[in-house]
Amino acid sequence: MKGFGGITLLMLLLLVLLSYRSRDALSTGPPAFLPEKPSGIYLYLGQGFPAPGVHQFSDGVTLGGVMELTLPGAGGEICQENAPELPLLSGELLEYNAKEANFGCFRKRWMRAGMRIALGIPLHPDQMDLEDWEILPGIGPRLAERIEMDRQINGDFRSYAALERVRGIGPQRIRQWEEFFLME
Repeated sequence: MKGFGGITLLMLLLLVLLSYRSRDALSTGPPAFLPEKPSGIYLYLGQGFPAPGVHQFSDGVTLGGVMELTLPGAGGEICQENAPELPLLSGELLEYNAKEANFGCFRKRWMRAGMRIALGIPLHPDQMDLEDWEILPGIGPRLAERIEMDRQINGDFRSYAALERVRGIGPQRIRQWEEFFLME
């Protein structure tokens, strides 16, 4: 019992010292370092994955790497012409279709534009469809159809600025949407 009073006094002294130092630290300004924005890419793991939804992976992750991390031993092939060793891009959606116990098929496509905007992933006009265009302010069904028709007739836009070739889209609309697009 004799030592209990000493320990209590020591703890009280420590608490007073810590509260004094933390109050002092708050009044001196920002911390010595600022936390970095998390690096990496966002992928949507869709059908066939055990935990579907948006997941963050390290930069440079490949389809083969995602397969190993999320479906170890599942086996599978890529059903498109995308090699498993090429890095994936932020905003891609992956699906896995298990045909048999040890064989499956992986597919890649793009997340919907609304989801990419919410995650801060820049859009590219050649990765959008009719529904994606209608998410942007000032684009209704008719303008979205004109954009898609222009791409069908004249080919990919290749850049955000090339949208001006579509009737009804001028410099003012381009400026209005620039926050959503990958800038060249």
